[in-house]
Amino acid sequence: MRLVRYKVKSGDSLSVIAQRHQTTTKVIRNANGLSNNNIRAGQYLLVPTSTKDDSTYSLSAANRLAKTQSTSRGNYKVTHKVESGDSLWSIAKANKVSHQSLAKWNGMGPRDTLRVGQELVIWKSASDGAVIRTIFYSVRSGDTISGIAHKFKVRTNDVVKWNSLQKNKYLKPGQKLKLYVDVTKTSA
Repeated sequence: MRLVRYKVKSGDSLSVIAQRHQTTTKVIRNANGLSNNNIRAGQYLLVPTSTKDDSTYSLSAANRLAKTQSTSRGNYKVTHKVESGDSLWSIAKANKVSHQSLAKWNGMGPRDTLRVGQELVIWKSASDGAVIRTIFYSVRSGDTISGIAHKFKVRTNDVVKWNSLQKNKYLKPGQKLKLYVDVTKTSA
């Protein structure tokens, strides 16, 4: 840790300063003996900051979340990028899991709010007669992501996520794609 001396500018708030220095308002309040979030322009604050990257700290929020999300709780893992209008309940229902489990797998509480763009982990198992297999598909000339997804009865977004594809990039013939397919649903 190191302390940075910061002069408060007009329009600054503790949350803005905390975000800029990758810390929390509580840490700044404690370091400066503040009892509330009131600050004024021209005031100097001591802002504790980390001297190393977050990845070096095993207890950083990002590392704790990654560990929670990677703990196996099913046969395979699917990631879901939160879109506008999504809720834990709607995502859980669409994936046939409980919203409490979905929250737990992602280090959240069942009533926590979601952020657009946030990535959630969903653990699937081979229950309900589903037989999930990992298939490596070789892209053919003329194939599209949506066409491949339709053929194997999976979601286009899942194909993109499973293979770290970019939606604006084209597929190349011969390119290998990893698919998690319920073989009871497809004859391909």
